[in-house]
Amino acid sequence: MNCETTYPPLLSCEEMLDLQVTVSDWLVELEEALGIEAVWKLTSARGGLSIFIPRSENAQVNRNLQKEVGRDVVLWLYERFNWGGLLIPMGPFSKRSIMLALTRKYFNEGLSHSEIAKKCGCHLRTTERAIRTLYEAQYITYENRIRK
Repeated sequence: MNCETTYPPLLSCEEMLDLQVTVSDWLVELEEALGIEAVWKLTSARGGLSIFIPRSENAQVNRNLQKEVGRDVVLWLYERFNWGGLLIPMGPFSKRSIMLALTRKYFNEGLSHSEIAKKCGCHLRTTERAIRTLYEAQYITYENRIRK
């Protein structure tokens, strides 16, 4: 699966931590164990929602969840949390994470701050704060920016 074409520009857990975006410790663990795609699959499918992990790893697993995120993710969740209800964080699909990812993308494409604000649907000052945050964390530079 090609992340570039399947998902919008998203941040990894490491990038979210660098940019001081709140991210659940266990999402970081999931990313380390199974990769960023596992985090993106889980949070895109069930972010902000509750799931139920069955009592036994051999129990009838929620087939829809398994189709959406993959058996490896479901088994990892079982190993990590055992069984019961689990609230899935938004992670890279939180509004702040998406805004920072889109700001980085549009900034690197050479759009002006006003154009970025319009495309992200936010205030110009919010865009400027996001650009400053990305710049200070060294995720963007003015030197490598494409000029339009």
